[in-house]
Amino acid sequence: MNDCDRFIEYISRITPPDELSENIYKGKGLSEIRRNNLKTYLNYMRLHRPDTILIGETPGYHGCGKTGIAFTDEHSINSLEFFKNGYAVEGDEREMSAGTVWSILTNYPQLPFMWNIYPFQPQNNRTPNRREIELGKEILTELFKIFDFKHVYCIGRISFKNLRKSYPDARYVRHPAHGGITLCKSQFTELLK
Repeated sequence: MNDCDRFIEYISRITPPDELSENIYKGKGLSEIRRNNLKTYLNYMRLHRPDTILIGETPGYHGCGKTGIAFTDEHSINSLEFFKNGYAVEGDEREMSAGTVWSILTNYPQLPFMWNIYPFQPQNNRTPNRREIELGKEILTELFKIFDFKHVYCIGRISFKNLRKSYPDARYVRHPAHGGITLCKSQFTELLK
């Protein structure tokens, strides 16, 4: 069992701090698809050793909530060359944030690793609470044991606000939701130069 397998085992056993959110990697059915996609993604990234991590807030219902990979929707997995081997989805749903992020990433040869500060799904798509954020930081620490990230970019204020003390060099990128697409693209493109 390699580091990625151990991480999948670890994350799939976690119980959220209360019943206000769901561990999207735990259980059968769609959770098995998410775990498999995450495992394929982790192993690819481990092989290519990215030095940059992009950290969002929580899995989007129409993106990571279905695929298991942050800022990635079913349409991205079905249409992008990056996902041609080992990934699976049930449909072809699109998510605006995923489409925005991947429209930028496809221009870069070295893909950054993508994650969420709280990798589970809060009910009603709400902002994660303090206990959930703390659990998310513990999980993030485990990821940093596998990858040697030199650059931390926080997509959105929630991840930036909660990570800037732990990672003083972290940079903020405007989240693409709620009218932020243009600013997100320009900031993101500048950082990835």
